[in-house]
Formats: sequence, structure tokens, C-alpha cells
Amino acid sequence: RPPTQSCLDSAKCIYDNRLDVLESSARNVHGSLCVLEITAYRSMPSTPLSLSATMRPPIVVVGVEQEWAARSLETVLGPRGFAVVRAYSGRQTIDLAEVASADVVLIDSRLPDMDGIDVCRALRDENRVGRQVPLVITTSGAAPREFLKRAYLAGAWSVWEQPIDGELLLLRL
Repeated sequence: RPPTQSCLDSAKCIYDNRLDVLESSARNVHGSLCVLEITAYRSMPSTPLSLSATMRPPIVVVGVEQEWAARSLETVLGPRGFAVVRAYSGRQTIDLAEVASADVVLIDSRLPDMDGIDVCRALRDENRVGRQVPLVITTSGAAPREFLKRAYLAGAWSVWEQPIDGELLLLRL
């Protein structure tokens, strides 16, 4: 099987197990980057998070080129009960958002194989995620009005400027 299919199977397996394992990863690679890593935390710093067989933590797919950026978002979201799925290209973001049944998708405006608006458009046009799933595009600076119009027409719920403030991120989610 091609590498992405193997990783997608791993993502489905992890999702189907309802995160019984605290940390799991599929390390089938395109080049040298990890295609998928899911980390889930069962407790918040001061409040226990109870997961039953029918409940799962909210899943956030983070599509960014740099691993450090994904890990920094994960350090904010993970301890608060979110499961984070990391993707490092536009195609991976599209595939993993669908397979992981994402509750939110954070998409960098500049991914190696496609831009964030194209990822957003593909997710919406191909019905890979439901209309109720927020798609958020992140930019490295203030986005011009024309970019914002294109993003919203592609189905984005919002456009956030990087660096993302962790406290505001949690309040938004």
C-alpha cells in the first residue's frame, strides 16, 4: 500500500479504539516527516476528564509545515483534553481531517504542496468534513482583505494571525 493509506488506516484504528492508548503514532513516511501522530491526555490539570465508550475528546487536526509549530499547539491543547492530529502537508490535512472525524481543523496558509485556502476548499467541496466543522486558516501576519474574502468563500470560519495566543485559542475553541 502507498504510505498515506497505511497511515490513514492507523489513524482510523486509533480513532476506533477511542484513545485507549494515551499516545500512538504512525510513522510511515513521505521523505522523513512523520505523517500522523495523535496524543490524547485523559485529564486536565485540575479537573479530571472522564471518557466513556461513547464519548471521545474533541479532535483538532493541525495542518502546518513545521513540526515545532504543531507541537506548540499540542502543548496548549493536549492538557486541556483535546486530541491533536498533526499533518505536515495540505494532502495529509485533507485526508486526516476526514479519517479522524475532526471537530476543528487549523490550517496554515502556506503548506508545502498547497495553500490553506485550497485545503479549505477541498475539505468543503469534496464533503470531507461537515459544514459544522470549523476550518481556521492561520497566517504569518495580518491577512489582506482579498485573502480574507477568498478564505471565507472557500469555507473558512475564521482567519487567525500567528503566533496564536494559547489562552485565546482555548477560549475560541
